[in-house]
Amino acid sequence: MKEIPVIEECIEALKKAPLGFGIRVFESFAMAQNGRIPLPDEDEKEISKHAVVVLGYSREHRCFYFRDTYLRPWGSFDGSLPFEYVEKGYVLEIGQGIVTINPQISDNKMPT
Repeated sequence: MKEIPVIEECIEALKKAPLGFGIRVFESFAMAQNGRIPLPDEDEKEISKHAVVVLGYSREHRCFYFRDTYLRPWGSFDGSLPFEYVEKGYVLEIGQGIVTINPQISDNKMPT
């Protein structure tokens, strides 16, 4: 099965480095079994937004594997996110690389 372009771009990018995903969190997120994030029901309420670090993928299972940033033992800190989460627009941002931001700098400019 040929994936949509953004899935292919993510898979190619993961060959170089991890990805950061900014995702929409729905009520079912807290009930994920073994860290497997389900697709929300159509009438399900969005309760938050969250960030995860994507480290791998499975074409067979059509999912991305991530490290969760919540500091609790949920999903042993690891989980999976179906490709459909991206396809349906529940992933708001995808980033790669490291940016350091100093919150103490009031004018939002990086130090020179």
